[in-house]
Amino acid sequence: MSDATWRLYDDERTAAPTWSEVCGRSAMSGWVNSTSMSRFPTFAKELRLIDQDAYFVRTPGFDKCDASKPTIKCDIR
Repeated sequence: MSDATWRLYDDERTAAPTWSEVCGRSAMSGWVNSTSMSRFPTFAKELRLIDQDAYFVRTPGFDKCDASKPTIKCDIR
């Protein structure tokens, strides 16, 4: 579609989640998976995070997402 709407589609090659799984599932590449937290050690050291410290990650533009239904809709700004 060309209506300027971003869409993320379910990976229908596997069954949909039942939300009772022991761990999460992902369809990301091995490279994304292995590098996704590569900056975390520096982040933790610079901000003096200690085990069990809470921290929050902001994702500007995605803060208007409605995850109350199976289809998550976001008003990305």
